Amino acid sequence: MATSLHRSGAWLCIGAFASLTALFAFPGRADAPAGHFTIANGLVTDNKTGLIWQRNDDGTGRSYAAAVSYCDGLSLGGYTDWRLATIKELLTLVDESKASDAIDLNVFPGGNLLTWSGSPVPSNVNYSFAIDFSSYGSSLNYTVTSTYLHARCVRP
Repeated sequence: MATSLHRSGAWLCIGAFASLTALFAFPGRADAPAGHFTIANGLVTDNKTGLIWQRNDDGTGRSYAAAVSYCDGLSLGGYTDWRLATIKELLTLVDESKASDAIDLNVFPGGNLLTWSGSPVPSNVNYSFAIDFSSYGSSLNYTVTSTYLHARCVRP
């Protein structure tokens, strides 16, 4: 008897033969597929979604309001129409085959941080959604006054 489970881009096979049970993990892709992103002038273009991302986080933890303000005031690569990415947009950066560093660090150096989204929690304005790229790319919510989350800005 063998069972296969698919979780986050990786296959897990469990086989039981007589009294022998084996667990085999077949990892998914290690980084974004070739051609997914184009990197130029400190910007990353996602060729799948068309979004243009800030490549490097400035390493500063901020409250939610400060993160929104930071992106709104960012001038990078000749553009000034930056904004804080929504939770859905940030989820497109998650590499589901990884438990830690669940973002392609070749594309986004230092990107394995807890990152604010521009998506407030609908049922409580005191919280906003965030992505933890250091732990499976989990989406969580944090109080908007937390000051240790980072901003990754995006433009249309």
